[in-house]
Amino acid sequence: MKRASRHALGIGLAVLTSAAAVGLAPPASACGPYPPPRVLSPADKAQAQKLFQEGRALEGEGKLERALDRYLASRDLFPRKSNTKNAAVCLDKLGRAAEAIPLYEEVLDRFRSELTPEEQKALIDDVRRLRELVATLHVVDGQGSLFVDGKDLGALPRPCPLYLPAGRHTVRVNRRAVLLDHDLPAGESLRIVVGAEPPPPTPARSEGWFAQAFGGPALGSSMDSNAERDAQNACSNHCPFASGFLTGARGGYITANNVSVELFTGFFSVESTFERTITRDVPVSDGLSTVTYTLSHKLSLRGPFMGPAVGYRVDLGPRWTALFRGSLGLVAAQSSDPVSGVGRDDRGHASPLLFSGTSTVLRSAPTFFMPELGIEAKLGGVRVGLSLGYVLFLAQGNVFNGRAFDAQTPCPPSGDDAVACAAETPADVSGQGLQTAHGLMQLWIPQLTFGFLP
Repeated sequence: MKRASRHALGIGLAVLTSAAAVGLAPPASACGPYPPPRVLSPADKAQAQKLFQEGRALEGEGKLERALDRYLASRDLFPRKSNTKNAAVCLDKLGRAAEAIPLYEEVLDRFRSELTPEEQKALIDDVRRLRELVATLHVVDGQGSLFVDGKDLGALPRPCPLYLPAGRHTVRVNRRAVLLDHDLPAGESLRIVVGAEPPPPTPARSEGWFAQAFGGPALGSSMDSNAERDAQNACSNHCPFASGFLTGARGGYITANNVSVELFTGFFSVESTFERTITRDVPVSDGLSTVTYTLSHKLSLRGPFMGPAVGYRVDLGPRWTALFRGSLGLVAAQSSDPVSGVGRDDRGHASPLLFSGTSTVLRSAPTFFMPELGIEAKLGGVRVGLSLGYVLFLAQGNVFNGRAFDAQTPCPPSGDDAVACAAETPADVSGQGLQTAHGLMQLWIPQLTFGFLP
């Protein structure tokens, strides 16, 4: 007695025994029920008979491969004892015993009533002879798809034995669970009892410390200052748009449940360049003149930041991970807004403006909240990723005090230049008082990440 190897997955138990040790199995295996005969037209029956006769003629000429094709085509149209048996005989003569046996057995089972005792005995002897030339595989019970040497042989359980040429064969269930990888000698019979396939093991989750660098552009419609809102009310050119960057590093601990507790730090910078206008009526020598002041702002906020975060990762496979993170940060911010401009009246006079108080740098510590969604890929011992964060500042910035401007051109003796002769003008925001450094700013931040994770 020989015993086949058992795969480590433990899906089934394979026992290899010789036919002599266990006794010969019945020469014909009942693998029915067979499909009921189709309702054929006279033309189909005539075509099946024509193919059968062509096969007999080719077989008589020794052209066995072509004869086999005709018999099988005839059998596909109208399965009968004659075309089934003759196809088996051709396969037998061609040395394809593993394919001939099932057809011989089908003749013995399906067309038994059409056989004489002498024909039955002859076919049984043929089956016994051919079984000594092949390995026989009986697959018992189980569920799933059976694959032999990579070929899908249908669903389990399988009532019919499989006949395989002698040699090495690989038997799998669902392409994955290996039941057998073994050399099968001629004349041997292999019985495989397939139990219920165990569920795949839950992959072990890594836990431990990690470090990661991140960075990307910061983009938004504005910094939400009241000067930008004032500009947006009548904006046709040089409208507010906030842009900048964020870069930093984070570290922390990832638990076995894929929850991470993190601390992060980095540097943040954003600015918004825009124009706004202020109009006022100025008395001149012969009445009133309307002056329009066009102010060009370069509003910015920058500084280091830090804070805690909580993340959660969802495994998408052995390499990919989806990421969800919420961060709460504090920025040691410096805000500035250097302003330049020009004044024009309705009489064609113009003058560049001289500003005071616009070099002020405001210091503040605004907080922000950033939810983040991303994906990471494991490449060897590192992880690279792409994420999208949404930054929301939770408080309004400080205000710029003492900002004013005046024309650089002196007032002429005639007093008819409204730009030059106007008194110094506060650079406040129309109807809103002093200018804020920023409001409840909202920014989108796509980021690249690179780091070492457990």
